[in-house]
Amino acid sequence: PEASEFAIELVNEYSKLFTDDVFHLGGDEVNRNCWAEDPDVKEYISSHANATVETLLADFYTQVHNAVAKQEKIGMSWEETLFHSEYAPPKDTLIQTWIDEQSIPKTVAKGYRSIASPASSYYLDCGHGAWLSNFDGNSWCDPFKSWMHVYNFNPWANVTDPEQQKLIVGAEVALWSEQSDTVTLDKYLWPRAAAMAEVAWSSKTDSTGHVRTTQEVVQRLHDQRFRMVGRGIGAEPLQPLWHRY
Repeated sequence: PEASEFAIELVNEYSKLFTDDVFHLGGDEVNRNCWAEDPDVKEYISSHANATVETLLADFYTQVHNAVAKQEKIGMSWEETLFHSEYAPPKDTLIQTWIDEQSIPKTVAKGYRSIASPASSYYLDCGHGAWLSNFDGNSWCDPFKSWMHVYNFNPWANVTDPEQQKLIVGAEVALWSEQSDTVTLDKYLWPRAAAMAEVAWSSKTDSTGHVRTTQEVVQRLHDQRFRMVGRGIGAEPLQPLWHRY
């Protein structure tokens, strides 16, 4: 109960600090074993009939989503809330999909709106190997996602129903901080995030139905990169300065 009370107080406080309409509630990668081994959780389950880790998690989700609704905001959560729990989020919840590209069509098929963030294309921190010092190997999300790989992913590609396509309402790249900080932020983020932004804002196709290629878009990204560098943003180069392929 104390955890739920704390989360609700946090929702109430932050809703006043941030005036936008959406409140992200997280919900990804919940470690059930951690809950099951916690002494307080064990005591609660043993003293409440039919209580399990799953019912506790669903009850927690219910309370925080209700708190967001009371603040007249839209809840947003990672896809595990929808697919990996007993909880059914409110239908206006924005579901951020990341586990694989098929999570997008699976989400909209259930009638929920999707924010596309597939790790296979939009996780910009990947590609530097494992961060654990006792493991000389790849990280779970390697390899590095080049700007061309980012640009070539189309969030709408695997959804053919026009009404379901409308439920894909946005996209977001992610840059997690295990191997990134303020020193590396600019070069890891830019101009790859700009490549995603063009697809999300303008689609992969132009008004004639032509599918834009990376060869067509590269000059625009060069220009954008130089604009950013001129403003003090350390965006990484796409190609050699004096020889473009």
